[in-house]
Amino acid sequence: MDHLLPEGNEHEMEVEMTPVQTQSSSTIISSKQNQILYSENLIPYERGEMGYKIVRRPSPTLKTSDQYKENTMRFATFPHYRVPANLTPKLQNIVSTVDMGCRLDLKAIALQSKNSEFDPTRISAVIMRIREPRTTALIFSSGKLVVTGAKSETDSKLAARKFAKIIQKLNFPAKFLNFKIQNIVGSCDVEFIIRLEKLDLAHRPFSSYEPELFPGIIFRMIKPRVVVLIFATGKIIITGAKVRQEIVDAFENIYPILKSNRGKWKIRELA
Repeated sequence: MDHLLPEGNEHEMEVEMTPVQTQSSSTIISSKQNQILYSENLIPYERGEMGYKIVRRPSPTLKTSDQYKENTMRFATFPHYRVPANLTPKLQNIVSTVDMGCRLDLKAIALQSKNSEFDPTRISAVIMRIREPRTTALIFSSGKLVVTGAKSETDSKLAARKFAKIIQKLNFPAKFLNFKIQNIVGSCDVEFIIRLEKLDLAHRPFSSYEPELFPGIIFRMIKPRVVVLIFATGKIIITGAKVRQEIVDAFENIYPILKSNRGKWKIRELA
């Protein structure tokens, strides 16, 4: 790719503002400014006021026996695409856990409480539901309580307290200990087609795309440590977050990648 550099200027040049095209199968995410570190012959792009600046950087000397053929290591940054104000991830599910601090008789709970079911052949827990907030709980004999279905952190904690109070009314010495949010799931629609094959090739160490098994890309982000499910229709699902801000940060990090792999067609044209 040295032919991209003009004669007489071996260090930098201004190029047209286009997304970075990569063919490398070895990629490592850096912790500074969402940079991508490539270990093969690539040209780095740095954003400037009028475009992108190409800069050459020498690679460190490799002391291992299997040295790279190229003696340069270069990094590239994605073009900065600002996230539109109308695109914000929406929380779909929050999973939390509580320890009630006592042993429970699951059969007695299922017989004495409403909106509950217990089938030990399927799962060794009582499944209990309440309407406000609309949530479902798994109650285990060890006293552990798992609450799912809440749309906010406040609703999840309120639902956990209601389930614990129901257990108390059944003459169990239940307490409300160690409430913790274990997983937050958010979703968003970026409203454009995504080229999954191109995205997967550019981010192979972090993405997994097997269309025969699953119709989307499983993208494992390092910071924040979440998993992003990316579909060709533009819909994405972010899961594995512990706090709401991690959902927002993950979306802001993944949006430039999605934008640089945007398809040529619009959703309305395919409908």
